[in-house]
Amino acid sequence: MPFILQTSAAVAGNRFVKAHDAPTNFAVSLMLAVSTRLTWTNVDATATEILVRRSVNGAPFRDLATLPPTTTLYEDATVENGKTYAYRIAAKSSSGRSRWAVARRVTVPNPPEAIQNLVVGTVKAIGTSNITMTWTKSAGQGMTKVQMATDPDYTENLFEINRNTAAYTKTLLPQNTFYYVRVQPLSSYGTSPWTEAHITTAG
Repeated sequence: MPFILQTSAAVAGNRFVKAHDAPTNFAVSLMLAVSTRLTWTNVDATATEILVRRSVNGAPFRDLATLPPTTTLYEDATVENGKTYAYRIAAKSSSGRSRWAVARRVTVPNPPEAIQNLVVGTVKAIGTSNITMTWTKSAGQGMTKVQMATDPDYTENLFEINRNTAAYTKTLLPQNTFYYVRVQPLSSYGTSPWTEAHITTAG
């Protein structure tokens, strides 16, 4: 859960004098399509800016954004897969800034690895053929994209479908026809490699 540093002060000579109250309810959430969303509540109406800083994989914090004082949401679309991010924010004006409000760290997942154990077979039917496919899903993947085509660039006679299971059968295909087949794990956190095979339909 988010945790907050709520006190604030600025240094004037050797004395601490109140500058601004830090924003409260600061939270960081991981969004789909690889971004993070920062939200907070402003409690000091005299601030003129909101400062946002970020740390990547435990490195020192660096300035990320300076926002208008009424801002309560910021989306960081510059995050990368496999890295851990920490954020802190403060209210600021010419008289000083608040203490930093901090939130939990977030780690952006990597895309799933390529699918393993793709097995492709073919069965003759009356006047047509079927192609059967089974595979082992990768850890963390959702659905699987399946593509078939009669050329290696997957442009001729392309067929595509997304499957939630680890198997698919394509029916009513012409007999004695060479097909390229590939499967790819789908994820909101990036593109995974294809796993490919090929087969000639039964005839």
